[in-house]
Amino acid sequence: MTHFGGTRGLFFTSLLVCIFVVIFPLSSVGEMASLAFLLVYAMVNVGHLRLVKQTGANRFLLVIAVILNLVLFALLFAQTIMNGEILTWIAVIFLLVISFIIEYIWRKKNHQK
Repeated sequence: MTHFGGTRGLFFTSLLVCIFVVIFPLSSVGEMASLAFLLVYAMVNVGHLRLVKQTGANRFLLVIAVILNLVLFALLFAQTIMNGEILTWIAVIFLLVISFIIEYIWRKKNHQK
């Protein structure tokens, strides 16, 4: 069980979304959610690639899924930058950096790879 899971995790996520809806235009919140979905789905497929021997999945399709998700992320991110939504793409970069820092600290604390 994770330290910040379950009801507390759901509450924290809901609070974060509410803050984002107040700070950003709704279209920006939608773009950030889409960007997050594309990255999460790409990483799910990367994780599946690591378990391909156990699952018997088609490695080629998983690689294509990862590539497509990352390309779509890059295109949507580029569109966000070209639309001049500076606060949105800065928030996306900030949240990405923060999430990787938190993950790094979490793994160090729990002695995971």
